[in-house]
Amino acid sequence: MTTHHTGQALVEFALVAPILMVMLLGVLGAGLYFLSAGQQQAATVTLAQFVAQHPADDPTSFADAVTPCPGGATIAIDEHLVSVTIDCPSLAGELVGALPKMVTTHATAYLPEPSGAVLDALGTPEPSGSVAP
Repeated sequence: MTTHHTGQALVEFALVAPILMVMLLGVLGAGLYFLSAGQQQAATVTLAQFVAQHPADDPTSFADAVTPCPGGATIAIDEHLVSVTIDCPSLAGELVGALPKMVTTHATAYLPEPSGAVLDALGTPEPSGSVAP
């Protein structure tokens, strides 16, 4: 005796397809999020290193060139360290509700040994202790 299951595969596909599509969207969204976060981290590190090598220049012009984000970059320069933080909205966070809506990256870079021009640009007095001949 043979039985015909006409339409059974179609019903099973209709039940399983939405679950597979949601899983696929989640994986693609997470991949997009981690890709953008990695690129943003690389840009943050590059900006911190560049500002550390050129401390006498205006760092905000570099920040505007590197970050197309509406929040831009926050750059703090102290005596020995450059600290850069970039906040960008995440497209993946908008697509997949479980992912963060903002990507925040932070990087630091050490300034090279201070020279007279760098110290003057930073407004830091020259280290004392040098003995004149």
